[in-house]
Amino acid sequence: MVVSSDQIVYMNGKEKGLQKLFSQENFGYLAIGYSDDPAFSNDDNNNGFNEIKLADEPTYTRVPLQLQGNTIKDNDTGKVSVKFTADLDIDNIQYGSQINQLAIVDSSDSTDPNTVHYAAAVFPKFTKNSDIAITFLIEMKI
Repeated sequence: MVVSSDQIVYMNGKEKGLQKLFSQENFGYLAIGYSDDPAFSNDDNNNGFNEIKLADEPTYTRVPLQLQGNTIKDNDTGKVSVKFTADLDIDNIQYGSQINQLAIVDSSDSTDPNTVHYAAAVFPKFTKNSDIAITFLIEMKI
């Protein structure tokens, strides 16, 4: 397919942009949350993401995103995909808290009132404790 344009972002530019964008210097942290109604809405200030509170779970910390593997470049569509992992180890959320939400945020400090949330998703509810370690695999594509 031939497309004519007077502007273009090359696939190498997309790759480097994604890698830099999701670094700890920008917004490379995973926040974990829980809600009885995990769906997101724009009816309130936090858009439905309910992060774990340190008062309820003092062992909780946000997790840095780590770039993983090779970039996938689709020459037919011009799409570029990079993958990141975030490891929620056995020392993080030790006391049997239910979790079912995640968000990508710009800060490692879960008490920072100026945290910017960039993306969020839900997953099936389960109880996280010190017997369970979880690795989240997150793919970003442009």
